[in-house]
Amino acid sequence: LHLEETEEEAEAKKRVLGWQKASGKYDSGIVMPSYQEAMLCDAVAKLFRELAKETDARLEEALDEYCEEEGIVLADEQRERLLALMAREAHGFSVLDPLLADDSLEEITASGSEPIRVYKRGVGWLETDVAFNSHKKIIGVINRIARPLGRRITLQKPRINACLPNGSRLHLSLIHI
Repeated sequence: LHLEETEEEAEAKKRVLGWQKASGKYDSGIVMPSYQEAMLCDAVAKLFRELAKETDARLEEALDEYCEEEGIVLADEQRERLLALMAREAHGFSVLDPLLADDSLEEITASGSEPIRVYKRGVGWLETDVAFNSHKKIIGVINRIARPLGRRITLQKPRINACLPNGSRLHLSLIHI
């Protein structure tokens, strides 16, 4: 049984995730969750934050607890895919994770709601198949990248130039909101 998403559900999903699929040529390998999966991830993230205040909670525990309470049964493959998505959102750099893991990429550029662009060695500039759709999301990801360097991007300090521990150059700019 396949249910089409309504326009309202598609917009709600974009707000929850802060990113969306785009039509770019570079395949990030990221699978867009359904509306119900996105809402499940959002609810589990809220539960995870509550549990993390009290204990050293793990995403798996939060997901399992939420699904048990709500009577939701996930297939193993779906559970693993959603856990990977939630881990990228909670501990990683969201849709940038698979791009950062690709050693053939020399530069990554995210600008507003445009598809993220990458410079691939030997190929040139390519649009990816993902885009941020929330400035709040972009700023959150930028600050997550900069936090271990003791830095933070703000309207008063809209640029960060630094070197990452692996030697990579990091230049982050907040052009406008």
